[in-house]
Formats: sequence, structure tokens, C-alpha cells
Amino acid sequence: MNAQILARPINRLLVACWLFGAAVGASAPTLAFAASSGFTYAVVHSFLPKNDGKRYPQRLTDGVVLARDGWLYGVSSAGGANGNGTAFRVWPETGEAVVLHRFGKTPGDGIDPVGPLIEQADGHFMGASAIGGAFGWGTVFRMHPEGHVRVLHDFAGGTVDGAFPDGPPILATDGRLYGTTGGGGAHEHGTIYRLGPDREYEVLYSFHGQHRGDGDSPVAPLVQAPDGRFYGITREGGAHGRGTLFRIAADRTYEVLHSFVNGPLGTHPIQPLMLASDGQLYGSTNESGDFGYGTIFRVGTDGRPQTLHAVDPQVDGVRVTGALVEAPDRRLYYAMAFGPKPTKGAVMRIDPATGAAETLFQIQPGTDGAEIMGALAVAADGSLFGTTFISQRRNGSLGGGLVFRLSPN
Repeated sequence: MNAQILARPINRLLVACWLFGAAVGASAPTLAFAASSGFTYAVVHSFLPKNDGKRYPQRLTDGVVLARDGWLYGVSSAGGANGNGTAFRVWPETGEAVVLHRFGKTPGDGIDPVGPLIEQADGHFMGASAIGGAFGWGTVFRMHPEGHVRVLHDFAGGTVDGAFPDGPPILATDGRLYGTTGGGGAHEHGTIYRLGPDREYEVLYSFHGQHRGDGDSPVAPLVQAPDGRFYGITREGGAHGRGTLFRIAADRTYEVLHSFVNGPLGTHPIQPLMLASDGQLYGSTNESGDFGYGTIFRVGTDGRPQTLHAVDPQVDGVRVTGALVEAPDRRLYYAMAFGPKPTKGAVMRIDPATGAAETLFQIQPGTDGAEIMGALAVAADGSLFGTTFISQRRNGSLGGGLVFRLSPN
């Protein structure tokens, strides 16, 4: 087990550094107040043990997805059966929460689900578990909206297969699923894999790690661009050992577009890329940059990244915690685990045309939750939904996280 823990993706290991303690449960919507920039903040549901019992979700690290049925769906990396994680949904209007699946409850099930979940056209969700499954190296699963989980692939690890996915695969235009694992593969530094409609599985590419400059520990999920190729990033490796931006075609043609190096663009990207309506890709780095805390960057049609915004801990806070998302106003939104001191998290907005960034909301000490984690979900009216790693009652007791809403005024 120690080897598994050490090999798991770095962004999930960072969560352990932010634990304040145990606890979590449920509550109805509470505390609505005006945030900056014309938004109102409200708690949709807080997971507190008094209401949810011993098997409530804990450690909401991956945000929620707003599905077509109107529910918010997500996974927790702990809680549930033996603390192995859950899948849950929350009704945004009332705060009603339902635990759909408790991972690790049956033999062969995945353990430690890693999101975000990805909704498919038929209303089912694609997901992955970091460990567990038939071989203990993680799974790809498909979940019914009522919570039935079917494992599509058990990762075998070693040099024959991938291991430790940190997110689900995406459904490509050819009808197959494409994804990555943070470990395993021919050189045991991660893989890019493909899964067909009949569960036929193949490894498309195995990363070599630090020695060949092609990257190490890829981040999930991938993004399929209009050119049909798949774009992604690795946390480590590359020419300078600080991560790469890469693309791969369905015919296995792989190329490194950029090797991150200390400088204005930043290093060590740990969150997925996103494709915006302008046809360009957007992402973030975690270190270096003008202030030492990473950047928001853009990748144009030439495949070259450019710095859009340098993360300033005195203004933005620290650590971008999910992929950027685009709202109806064509601007990009993202969460920070920690806002500028003493705040406990922030939601930011950036104009892709100018790179101008502004703070929409900051969690104040002693209220609600702390450490905003995961990508935000965007509603048609411009509302934003997100999750915090812990939640907090007025009496100071801690919970396992909450779901919040930012509504435009």
C-alpha cells in the first residue's frame, strides 16, 4: 500500500497537507450574503456528521457537475464504506443530498474516486478511481444517475498497463474513450489509453519519465481539440523536469509542444486544460511565474502557450484547484484553494481577451467552509457551483466539505 500511496497523483497528495480534522454531515441551504462583483453567495449543502451519520461524504476535492436533470453530481475521496469514498448528488434549490454509491463496499469495486465526473449524452457518468478494482491499481467506471456503478476497466499496473488514474476518460468523436494514468506503463511513468465501445482496451503511449524529456505523470482528463487531436499536460518530466504540454493523435503520433521551465509561464501544471469557445486551450501552472505561485496560460492554434495572468498571492490567493470553466459571458472562472491571507479560498474571473482578473468571492475565517477545491460548475443563468474541502459550523465543529452557489445579482 505504501508504494501505491507514493505513486498517486501529486494534486491528491497535496490534499493531505490541508486536513484540519475529521467530520462532515448534511444541512439545508444556509447563509446567503452578497459577494463582490455582483454575485451572492449561499451554502447549498454542508456535509455534517449529525445529519449524515458515519457514512457521509468527506473531502470534496473535485467539484461538482451540473447535469441535464438539474442535479449536482460529485464524488468524495473519503467517507462512505470504510472511508473509501462516495458518489453523491445535491438538488441546488433545496439542498437535498443523496449518497448514490459507497465505494469499496463490494469486492472488485474501485476505491478513492477521482473526478470530476463527466456526464454522457445518455445521462450516465464516466468516472475513475485512483486505486482499488480487481488488481488494486484503479478503475474506469460508468455510473447510472441513480448510483449503479459498472467497472469498464481494471488497471493492472506494472509495465503492461496503466495505474493510478486521477480522472475519467473523455468520449472522443470516434466513439471511443481516451484517458491517462499517472503511473504504470512500459516505463512506469504513466500512460495514455483508449477504451472502445465493447471494452476493448489498449495503451496508446507510455511516458518515459525524466530521462527522455517526453513527460511524467499526465493529468486527466484530456481535451480533444477541433483538429481532432488530444491535448494534455504532465506534472513532471520534460526537458527541464517541470512538466510538459503535449498532444497525441488517434494514430499514436505523440509530440511535446512545450517543456515548462522556471520563468514567466510557470511550472508544474497540476490541473487539466479546457477548450474555450474561441477555439483556444486554457490551463494553469502551480509554481514559478512572476510571483512564484504559477500562472493562467493560453495555448493558441500554433500549440505554444502564452502567459495570460500571473497568480499573485496578495490578490488572487494560492493554488488553482481545478480546470478553468467558461460562463455565458465568455469569461473564464476558476477557484483558489486559499485566498489572500486570512481568507480561506477564493473564486476568480478572468477576461481571456485582456488577461484582466478579478476576485468574485473570498471565504472569511470562521465561516462556512475552507479550501475551495475542484472545477466550478456553470449554470445557464451564470450561477457558479463549487465545493470546499472542509465545512464549518458556527460552533466551530468541522465537517467534510460543502457545496456552494454564487448567483449573479
